[in-house]
Amino acid sequence: MVNPMLGSPFDSLVARRRREVTARVDELRDRALDLERQAVVDRVRTWSSMGTYEQMLRETGADDLEKKAMRLRRSAAELEMTLR
Repeated sequence: MVNPMLGSPFDSLVARRRREVTARVDELRDRALDLERQAVVDRVRTWSSMGTYEQMLRETGADDLEKKAMRLRRSAAELEMTLR
């Protein structure tokens, strides 16, 4: 039973901060997943595009997307470590 004079335990500054950080971590992970999916799509090769300059550019772009996704995942992990 929660004492109404003390308020809800979910109203504390620590709990509020924890929810905000958790939401931010979720956002970063969702964005990283979207970037990884886009990188997979960019890497799809067709017989007509193999070895073309356009395909090389797409693969380079996919590499950049994967690097960005890794940075986002690292940021999410660092934020998550602040919760411990």
